[in-house]
Amino acid sequence: MQLSSYNYARVRMPDLASARSVLRALFGLMIFLLMAGTPISSVKTDMSHLSAIGFILVIFLLAMMYGRVRRMLPLELICECWVIGIAASIMAIMLSYVVASFNQPMADDLLKVLDRALGFDWVSYAKAVDTSPFLVKWFFHAYASMAKQLLFIPVLLIVIRQAPRAYVMLASFLLMVLISCFIFIWMPASGAFDSSGMQPSELTSIRAADVYSWVPKLLAVRAAETFEFDLARAGGIISMPSVHAGTALICAWAGWRVPVIKYFLVAWNLFMSASTIFVGSHYLVDILAGWVVGALAIYGVLLACRWHESQRDRTTNIEPGATNFEVNA
Repeated sequence: MQLSSYNYARVRMPDLASARSVLRALFGLMIFLLMAGTPISSVKTDMSHLSAIGFILVIFLLAMMYGRVRRMLPLELICECWVIGIAASIMAIMLSYVVASFNQPMADDLLKVLDRALGFDWVSYAKAVDTSPFLVKWFFHAYASMAKQLLFIPVLLIVIRQAPRAYVMLASFLLMVLISCFIFIWMPASGAFDSSGMQPSELTSIRAADVYSWVPKLLAVRAAETFEFDLARAGGIISMPSVHAGTALICAWAGWRVPVIKYFLVAWNLFMSASTIFVGSHYLVDILAGWVVGALAIYGVLLACRWHESQRDRTTNIEPGATNFEVNA
């Protein structure tokens, strides 16, 4: 019995070729937007700051080519995921500075109103967390785990023969970042710590520099006629929506296909989302919006993969076969 397109999308992952094509297309789109947006912004990049990263990417590219020549598909796929993941993460940070330089009005007042409408008292939450050094420590570990998850969950998926899911995960991350940057153009914010009026002297378990450091960067790029982007001192400056929360949802979704640790990954990413409110100085509405954007990104990537499959099958009229690294979800 033939499945409807809706049920078909629910019961199986796209094939590897389609997932790779969509990831590469989104990667190319991110490069294009960065190249198109930078000249009309105040952000200027010293490429010498990127030389070390470039050297690492070249090594992975060579390893990927070696895997292709030697027909070592897992090595090829892992290296391709790492090249795109590392490069896309750097470009995401650069793109956030580009869109911040458009200097639209701050949205903190609106975000605080939305938090109050949700019944969330941000100051009380922050003070409660700050009383527990243990919780603060693990919140920072969870917050910092985003990059590690983006690197190693795809590896796990490829090893357990779920390569298409690894590519959908990274493609969803790229699409989520692009959507978040577009929203951030119109809703920049200095964050809950800065707008709440809480003073650094009120903190007991956390260094103020860890939660306030990104605000001067945001204000600097908004005010400068020319802003020199330095990757060594750069960090994410998107407040609304939370990229960490969106990434947490995408990682939890992808990790659901990893046996044994799937429940841990879901719980850990819920914890990472909670840490983002405190460590990332996010409003609660930022987290909820991040989850929504993350879910939309996954859905959008899966739809794009379906479309790619249908177009290819229409032209070739051949049912694509699954490799050993393509297992239906």
